[in-house]
Amino acid sequence: RLTPGHIGFQIAPRLNAAARVAEARIALDLLLAEEPNEIDRLANQLDQLNRRRQQQVEQLVDRLAAESLDPGERRTLVFSGRDYPLGLNGILAQRVARDFHRPAFFLQLFEEQGLAVGSGRSIPGFDLHAALGECADLLERWGGHAQAAGVTVRAANLEAFGVRLEAVAQGLPPALFERVERADLELPPELVTPELVRALAQLEPHGIGNPAPRFVMRGQRLRSTRAFGAAGRRDHLEVGLPGGLRGVYWGGAGIAGLSAGATVDLVCGLSWDDYRGAPQLDIKDAGALCLETAPGNGVTAAAAE
Repeated sequence: RLTPGHIGFQIAPRLNAAARVAEARIALDLLLAEEPNEIDRLANQLDQLNRRRQQQVEQLVDRLAAESLDPGERRTLVFSGRDYPLGLNGILAQRVARDFHRPAFFLQLFEEQGLAVGSGRSIPGFDLHAALGECADLLERWGGHAQAAGVTVRAANLEAFGVRLEAVAQGLPPALFERVERADLELPPELVTPELVRALAQLEPHGIGNPAPRFVMRGQRLRSTRAFGAAGRRDHLEVGLPGGLRGVYWGGAGIAGLSAGATVDLVCGLSWDDYRGAPQLDIKDAGALCLETAPGNGVTAAAAE
């Protein structure tokens, strides 16, 4: 069954990979193709391009990790250089914004033209479009929306752009830059049923303005854990819970304290695992969480220090 998740996380990235690392025409040719053999050939080509795109992004992320990136007191991050490919810098910005909970920009530097061109991604509550409006006199071109934007900056203005963007962020409440996961309500494990997953599917499609429901499950004992991932990276974590429940924590394999036998609190969404024919927890945060009731009977969860 085709779901919005399949489109957003499997089909669209492969279509986008054509323009990111090769030619956009490949994706168009696939959408227009009618012969099954040609469709198979182009689909496989896009899949290979997407794998190449993933490898390039991981290499750049590994390089940033090796540099021990620490934002410190900074509330925004701006990276520029010749080796940040234009087709990948939006993905890089998304990764860094997610990992450090800071609005982030990656710009490719074109020294001969004296320009830097790139993309930015934001965090909840920080309006990137409005912030760029405060920097408009330093930008050649810019556009986007509250959570994602593209910019062209003269190389001579790069430093001033970073300073101005940081000043805008410094004028906002500090709590905005503290990572907080919000959940809609607590969910007892016994209520995780196929019927509940089908009912929640009626709320799709999800996105900005209609976020997917999130739940808190307190005091869950991890019966088993298994790290997995593509190309031997093993950076994701599969967990087994009492009652046969299974969860996946994307990017969670390196988080301390998540081992078999541990008892943790979970913030998660729900989806359907087609392979197992059962509900699956999509884990967003896990560990010893500070859980507080929020207005409207919601729950906020932040990792305990």
